[in-house]
Amino acid sequence: MMSFLKKIYKGWLYIADKIAYVQTRLILFVLYFLGIGVYGIFGVIFRTDLLDKKAKDAETFFKPKEHSERELARYERQF
Repeated sequence: MMSFLKKIYKGWLYIADKIAYVQTRLILFVLYFLGIGVYGIFGVIFRTDLLDKKAKDAETFFKPKEHSERELARYERQF
């Protein structure tokens, strides 16, 4: 009886592995195209420059860093 159940179990694992393979690719495909695709389409429609790739009448792309306060408490809690 145990060998019969073991064969059913092994068969189920084989089928579940194949289902998981397809399901993972399908979920990643949908998330990629819904997430990044929709984000990109809105960027094209509203003509936004989300990465600041265009120089806005500036000589350089350099942006000066905003300096924060130097306090001991800030260094104790870095995150």
